[in-house]
Amino acid sequence: MMKDIFVDQLMNVSVFQGVARMDFARIDSVDSEANQAKVSPSYRVCMSMAAFANLADQVANAKSEMQRQMSGPQANTSEDAAPETK
Repeated sequence: MMKDIFVDQLMNVSVFQGVARMDFARIDSVDSEANQAKVSPSYRVCMSMAAFANLADQVANAKSEMQRQMSGPQANTSEDAAPETK
């Protein structure tokens, strides 16, 4: 059974002896006046370099797809707003 883990941000990525370690954090409190959050470590994910390289590729592909989806409707808006007439 898969387990979901929620994290607020990635704090650090380190590589040592062929193992990539990603340290994640959670937000403990927010100072709205200073617009700052207090974070603390929550989880560390460790994986081989091959698995980390695969993760990096998948994240890059997901980012490209999100950017394409975000720019798609805006790019089509100008075309949709002024249909070609003959």
